[in-house]
Amino acid sequence: MKTFRKILAMTVLLLITGAALAADKEIKFNELPKKAQTFIKNNFDQNKVIRVSMDTEYIILKEYTVFFNDGTQIEFDSDGKWEEVKRKLKAVPSAIIPTKIIAYIKRSFPETFVQKIEQTRAKFDVEISNGLDLEFGSDGEFIRIDD
Repeated sequence: MKTFRKILAMTVLLLITGAALAADKEIKFNELPKKAQTFIKNNFDQNKVIRVSMDTEYIILKEYTVFFNDGTQIEFDSDGKWEEVKRKLKAVPSAIIPTKIIAYIKRSFPETFVQKIEQTRAKFDVEISNGLDLEFGSDGEFIRIDD
């Protein structure tokens, strides 16, 4: 029974320590991975960055969020690959949206623009300016309208 209590106590301690270490830390733009810096320089006005934060989870996993003065937010993984781009009043740059997705939206919802795009290995989630959430496969093929 004492061994079980020791293991339980150590597990709780590790969880508490891990949670305490998972915190946002403000960093400088040049501390972002080079891939993220290049992405921003090529697609957004770097001079409008107001804050960059790094979130460390489980001691080694890092994620980055870049905030712009117009409300735009971009999230990057630890390698600097963009995971999500959110804009409030402007369209997400079409250069970062797969061609098939752009074509589908122009054809099906011609009076709208992309306000948010999130990519994973398996799919793209896209929010357009009329409030609809669309799901596309990793190849850009339309899957469905999300509820």
